[in-house]
Amino acid sequence: MNKQIWEAKNNFRVTLYSDGNKFIAQIRAGIEGETYLSVGYSCPNYADVKDEHISIVAMALQAEWDKIELLELDEMLPALYNLCQVANQVYNKLL
Repeated sequence: MNKQIWEAKNNFRVTLYSDGNKFIAQIRAGIEGETYLSVGYSCPNYADVKDEHISIVAMALQAEWDKIELLELDEMLPALYNLCQVANQVYNKLL
């Protein structure tokens, strides 16, 4: 089951989830969010983020998102990958 970790403050269509095994950064586009770009990032330690970790990981993700240049949807893959890496790095420090 996906657990939402973060939603961009300036765009509710940009989110990061954990399914317990990996982090998934996603941008939903189109009128109804029917088009989306998604990146999954898995690490051997899994991504079983506990409720008490969410706010800490979310703050790091927002700080990273604030530095990202907004580009066309197809050009945002590296940014989504970077968000997953940030989530994983912060999560590892919390373990």
